[in-house]
Order: sequence, then C-alpha cells, then structure tokens
Amino acid sequence: MNENKNNTGHLDATLPSITCRGTIKHHHETLIGMAKDALDRKEFELSVILATCACEMLTERAFRLLFSYRDIEYLYDSVTI
Repeated sequence: MNENKNNTGHLDATLPSITCRGTIKHHHETLIGMAKDALDRKEFELSVILATCACEMLTERAFRLLFSYRDIEYLYDSVTI
C-alpha cells in the first residue's frame, strides 16, 4: 500500500486490487440444490419439503416484484403469511 499525506489532512492511498470470482445464488436456488441432493440420497420426504420451501420463496419474491412493478406494495402484507 502506498500512502501520501498532503497538507489538507487527507490521506491518499493506493491499495492493491482484489479479484473475486464466484456465483451468487438466491435462497430458492440453494434450497433446490439441497432438494436434489436429498433426492439423490433417497431422502424423499426432505426433498419434497425443501423443494416446496423453494417454490414458496420464489412465489413470494414474484409477488413482491409484481406489486412493486404495479406500484401496489401496500397490498403485499395482505397476501403473505
């Protein structure tokens, strides 16, 4: 790190750049992956529960986006649990 203090009291610093790579997943995508893993392990009940949770989360997100698009966010609480 290179530092340079100037007479104004500010600190100028050059920091090394950081490169980060990865995939950001939404919660429903993670749950679907877990459901697939449970299905591969023949844990059918858990797989159904996880897949159902993923569907509910995605449905809630779709409602939130649609209500925002239609400018009726005030109705959101009336259709969620």
